[in-house]
Amino acid sequence: MFGYTPKGLAMTLVVVIICASATAAWSQQPMYVPADSGYSASSATSSGLSGYPRLAERQTYATTSSYNADAGLADRVAALEAALEASKKKASGKPSVKVGGRVFADWTMYDQDPGSVAQIGSDQQNGFRFDAARIFVSGSAFHVVDYKVQFDFAGTQSTAAADTLQAPSFKDVYITVKELPLLGHVKVGHYKEPFGLEQLTSARFITFMERGLSDVFVPGRNVGVSAYDYSDSENMTWAFGLFTSEIGDEPPIFRDDSGSTAVTMRTTFLPWYDEATEGRGLLHTGVSYSYRDIGDGSITFAKKPEADLGSNLLSVTIPNVPDYQLLGLEAALVYGSFSVQSEYIHAFVDRTGAADVDFNGVYIYASYFLTGENRVYNRHSGSFNRIKPFENFFRVRTEDSDVQTGKGAWELAYRFSYLDLDDTGVAGGNAGNHTFGVNWYLNSYTRVMFNYINSTAREGGDEGEMNIVETRAQIDF
Repeated sequence: MFGYTPKGLAMTLVVVIICASATAAWSQQPMYVPADSGYSASSATSSGLSGYPRLAERQTYATTSSYNADAGLADRVAALEAALEASKKKASGKPSVKVGGRVFADWTMYDQDPGSVAQIGSDQQNGFRFDAARIFVSGSAFHVVDYKVQFDFAGTQSTAAADTLQAPSFKDVYITVKELPLLGHVKVGHYKEPFGLEQLTSARFITFMERGLSDVFVPGRNVGVSAYDYSDSENMTWAFGLFTSEIGDEPPIFRDDSGSTAVTMRTTFLPWYDEATEGRGLLHTGVSYSYRDIGDGSITFAKKPEADLGSNLLSVTIPNVPDYQLLGLEAALVYGSFSVQSEYIHAFVDRTGAADVDFNGVYIYASYFLTGENRVYNRHSGSFNRIKPFENFFRVRTEDSDVQTGKGAWELAYRFSYLDLDDTGVAGGNAGNHTFGVNWYLNSYTRVMFNYINSTAREGGDEGEMNIVETRAQIDF
C-alpha cells in the first residue's frame, strides 16, 4: 500500500546513518587573550575587546595567588586546603532542594476522509489540552545521592464520549546513589527504562511535538532498580536494570505474583565527536534490548497518530503471551546546524498455543537550524539536551527610537515514521506518517512548535487518510 518494505527500509536507514563518516570539522572557539598580553578589563573595553569571554575574570585570576604562576607553594597549598574545607562543609550540610516544572499547551485540528473515520471508528474532534502540567522537586545530598519527585497534573482519559480529568500521574520518583565502584550509579524508584534514543530525550527537547510511531513498543516509565555509567573518555554509555513490567504511570502501589518482570539494557557509542566545537559534529550509535515476562497474560500495542488529542490510530491486543522481547537500533548524525536521527524497533512476541508474532516500527527525521544553532548532545546519558539560541528573542526600543529585535532560534524538520502490527494470525494494521515541523526557540526554556502530519493507515478492510495540524506553546523552569 505504501510502496516500501518496512523492515528493509528500517535496516537500510539505520545502517546508512551508522556508516556515515564526517569529512570535515570546524571550530568556533572564542579568541584567547593571554593574561600577560597587556590588556586590562578597562583597556579591553576601550579597544573594542570587551566582547571576548571572561577577559576581566582572566585578569582577576592572574593577580590572585592561587592562579598566579609566580605564587609561592605555600600559598597554593593554602588555597587547596581552603577549597577542601569548603567541600567538606557542603558535604555535611542538608540536602539541596530545587523546584521546577513544565507546561505544554496544545491545539489540534483534524481533517479526515471517510475511510479514516471508518478505520479509527470515530470522527476526531478539534480541541485544546494541556499535554503536560508538571511540578517536580529534586536535589542532592552529601555529593553522592540525588533524588527527584515529579507529578503531572494534566492527566486525562479519552473515551468515545469525552475526555475526563484524572488524578495526578506518577512520573519520575527516584533516588540515585553515585560514585559506586564498578556500577557507577544505582537508581531506585519509578522512571524511564533505559531503552531508545527518542524516549530518553526529554519531551522538552525532542524535535517534534510527539514521538514517532515506533515509540509504541518502548517501555517508558516503570518501577525498578538499575545501574548506569559512562566511560572516562565520555564516548560510551551503558545501563541495565530490573523492572516491574507494564505498570506505567499508575499510582505507586503494585501487587502481582504472576511474574511481570522485565530486564532492560542499553549501550551507546560515539564513533566521532568533534571536541573543538563541543559537539557541533558527532555520530551517535546505540542498541537497546528488553526481555519482558508478563505471566501468560495479554499485551496491547496502541498508538495515536503522533497527535495526543484523539483516538488511537492502530491498536491490537494479543492474548496468551508468556513473554516478549524488544530490540532497538538507533543512530544520529549532527553536522553543524544539520542533523539526522533514526531508530528501528522490533518486537518478538511469544504466544502459548499459537505461532509467535513479530511487529516492527521505524522513523527517520532530519532537522536544520536556520539561525545556525545545533542540537546539543549529553555525553553522560547518550541523549540530546536543551537547545541554546545564539540570540534570545527580544523586542525593545532604543534611545534613538529604533526598534531592536532578537530572533531566537528557528528550526525546520521533517520525519517519516512507519508502524507494522500485522503478522500471522494477527491483523493489527499498519500506518505511515509524514510530519513537517517548525520550532521557534524564544530562549533556552521557551519555544513555540508547529507540526503538520499526513497520516495513512490500514486496519482490516478499512483504509483511510487524515491531515493533522497542531501547535504547542511550551515553557519549563
